[in-house]
Amino acid sequence: MMEMEPSTAVMRLVDTVLDGKESARLREIRGSHAPWFVKTWFQLGVESWYAPEYARRLVQPRFDFQDSDVQTLAHQFDHAVKDTARFTRPDCEKIIEGAIRHEISYLHQPIPALSALLFRQSSVVDSRHVADLLIRFQRESYYVDALTAHSAAQSDTRLDQDLLEQLLANVEHEAYQQHPMETLAAAMAAVSEILCLIGGTMETDQVSLEVWTSLFETRHLEEYFQHYQAVIEGERARGRQTLSSQELWKALQEDRSSPPAIEPVAPAAEAVPLTEPTSVLDATPEPSALPVETEWSAVSVPEPPAEDVEPPVAPEDVVSPSLSIPPLEAVPEPPTPQPTESQTPPVPPSWMADVVTTSPSLTPRDRVPVSSLPPVEINEKLERMFIRKLFNKDSQFYYDVLAQLEKATSWEESFSIIEEVWEQRGLNLFSKESQEFTRVFYERFYHPT
Repeated sequence: MMEMEPSTAVMRLVDTVLDGKESARLREIRGSHAPWFVKTWFQLGVESWYAPEYARRLVQPRFDFQDSDVQTLAHQFDHAVKDTARFTRPDCEKIIEGAIRHEISYLHQPIPALSALLFRQSSVVDSRHVADLLIRFQRESYYVDALTAHSAAQSDTRLDQDLLEQLLANVEHEAYQQHPMETLAAAMAAVSEILCLIGGTMETDQVSLEVWTSLFETRHLEEYFQHYQAVIEGERARGRQTLSSQELWKALQEDRSSPPAIEPVAPAAEAVPLTEPTSVLDATPEPSALPVETEWSAVSVPEPPAEDVEPPVAPEDVVSPSLSIPPLEAVPEPPTPQPTESQTPPVPPSWMADVVTTSPSLTPRDRVPVSSLPPVEINEKLERMFIRKLFNKDSQFYYDVLAQLEKATSWEESFSIIEEVWEQRGLNLFSKESQEFTRVFYERFYHPT
């Protein structure tokens, strides 16, 4: 069973975020050594606090907040204000506890965990918003690509729970059938930070063999890796009790002979069988059959009064019984003023307010000429860290790899280059530094446009 002591992990992360202080601002949290998924929950929480401000602007009859000049300045202003959002220790404890619960649910079964998050108070979601959310949390690219393709192909981008789950289950099944090792690598990278926490450290994801066995069983991966038990037993016979994601991936790859024939199987969520249509683009809702998307309140909270600030509350998700994490109390969303039909369209879901209302959507770039891609931008601090931690202080080799990556015309090509270089140098593709490096090039293709 995948077990960890949640209260210990929460306290460690709270101490990391606060860094010895009684409270911390969002800008300080963003610069801390907390996992990416924790920082993302704080950011989404701040946006839910800020949602009433966006709603107020939409019902202003005398001012045009959609004017392009206003939008540019408003975005800078809003970003600066959000950076000042302050979180006390109780705030941090509640947010981080909820974040860990959701991350563990996602580790066990990604699709049900995501579905539980999205459909708590809404009967439909927009596939574009779901893709944005997955990009924010740096989830599997095959999910993002499927949702993006659906958005581009369909005039109605709404999905109900069954359609979303079937679309994601189909694309996941196809990915494992066609590229099992690459798909496994992407899946493990998406949960690498919680694996590090389960392993007892935020620096390395050395996880017990029992946890790996449980992970393969709960995700039904034995259908695609029928030899995984032999690999685990082989490592145990060598005296190993733990393996990192990278070590497990290599062991499975080395032991893998010709892949066995794989019959179509049902997805992890039993309530969503893999029935026709099997193409991820065919799972299209009838416009008349779906309601209009309502407010999603995954991290939504009332606008807090100055004297009694309430933290954003993370969603209740399905959690492994071994974790025994107490549920968090849900905080109701305050009523949002609704503009008339003659006014600007209503505010988007509150946790998406910053993404949709004040900044362009995150959208993937298909394979395009290098000349039309944005330049690779790495700040001096990150560059020093990459050269020291990943390139053994060999700055020339670092710049040679950057030159290769600058020529890549897709995220898949970029990742292939990184994967090859990392394998040659024996680097851990799932380490914190590696994830930071790949994120730079991921955002080159999944970037605000």
